[in-house]
Amino acid sequence: MPDLDSLLRLAPKSTGIFRSNGRFWAVASGPGRSSTVRLKKQGQTERALEAYTNLVAATESLMGTLQGQLESFGLTMSRFRTLVALSRNGPMVQGALVGEALRGDFSNGALVLKNLERDGLIRRVAHERDRRKIVIHLTPDGKALVAKVFPKHAKVVRAQMSALLSREQELLSRLCAKLRIGDFLRFVQVLTAAYGDEEIDT
Repeated sequence: MPDLDSLLRLAPKSTGIFRSNGRFWAVASGPGRSSTVRLKKQGQTERALEAYTNLVAATESLMGTLQGQLESFGLTMSRFRTLVALSRNGPMVQGALVGEALRGDFSNGALVLKNLERDGLIRRVAHERDRRKIVIHLTPDGKALVAKVFPKHAKVVRAQMSALLSREQELLSRLCAKLRIGDFLRFVQVLTAAYGDEEIDT
């Protein structure tokens, strides 16, 4: 039965992992061929895959609902995050804004800012001291839109998260923050270890 080492050797073909009947399966496709293999149960590896699968599925479910709501106001999630960042922080240098609101996606950021400016929701102003920098401001229309949309957005988020008790939400927030920050030494330790059932938790 193929294990994760076998799966990794399928790269750089297109691969994906899904769960069915309590087991994890890998799908690999290449020119003129595709195959599906069942992954061997491997202790920590399977637990990690299950947690990852559930995390992604929950995120996609939540984001799908929120995106649908934002579209009714003519917004995408990227545009909304940008407006909210400006509303919270005030005028921001363009690079800092893209870094915070769009997680540093500068290729997408240029288009997002262009569309927001086109719709009269933001304006660009040259930096007073450093003319190489551009400062982004919310326009009155941008401020009004955030004031209109954000309370409705927050209400949907609260309703979605109500599936968890307050203490569960607090725990989830801490776990997600821990996962986002990561642990580089542990990452290297696990990545370089032989795949198997050995327990690394200490």
